[in-house]
Amino acid sequence: NHTAVVTSDGEVLTFGQGCYGQLGHGGEDDGPVPRRVDALFGKCVVQMSVGGCYTAVLTSDGEVLTFGGGVYGPLGHDMYREHVSIINTSGSHLLNVISDILDISKIEIGAVELDETTFDMEQCVAECMKMVRERADNGSLKLTIDIDLGGRNIFADELRIKQIVLNLLSNAIKFTPANGEISVTGHIDENGEMRLCVSDTGIGIETDKIDTVLETFGQVRTNSSLPHEGTGLGLPLAKSRAEIHGGSLDIESAIREGTAVTMKLPAARVIRAH
Repeated sequence: NHTAVVTSDGEVLTFGQGCYGQLGHGGEDDGPVPRRVDALFGKCVVQMSVGGCYTAVLTSDGEVLTFGGGVYGPLGHDMYREHVSIINTSGSHLLNVISDILDISKIEIGAVELDETTFDMEQCVAECMKMVRERADNGSLKLTIDIDLGGRNIFADELRIKQIVLNLLSNAIKFTPANGEISVTGHIDENGEMRLCVSDTGIGIETDKIDTVLETFGQVRTNSSLPHEGTGLGLPLAKSRAEIHGGSLDIESAIREGTAVTMKLPAARVIRAH
């Protein structure tokens, strides 16, 4: 759990751990994960650059360096407070991006170990709903949940299932205009498999663009006035996380009608509750 910063020349710094060198350095410890992270981070830097990312670094002695900014005088100036807030938000975002890149890299080379437990899917989704409810309320969106697994639980890595649900909910909130509705439904189908669907009344995706949004860093431009910042990692990562459970992730969508994303888990992961 290190906080990492990548400098403009590709050098990776970790606070309290020294410098690990530059991306692409093929040292003794190089392997499939570092190589894949190298490639993905290169694509990510392009995405962030195109998006005009604001970059800030907090040095070890507490000095704030802002690229393209300036010095505002003694500490206490209001601009410092604003910059500290930007640094905190940007730092958290960068850490999440790095974590996602590491996770998708490990999944792609089969280096992920699942921490599997038996848990209540409805409770899992309800906890995710609580985490995004404020954002939904701020966007004047209605959230509903209707999950009936017939008294069955799920055997899976609960953290990664939560990450899938949170990603789908976050996407739905991001792309649904005010006064829209987002619903989560779940049931066991005729094959004994669990189906969990997150649907919205949002702007939708063109049918021929669905494959694009499921690609790593794949993003689709829309004419909507809704803000849609992101790296293009969310849906591909959600799909990969479902697949390492032996499941799948499918998208159905129509422009100006909405989107429904369904996660399916195999019958072997559906456990009858005691």
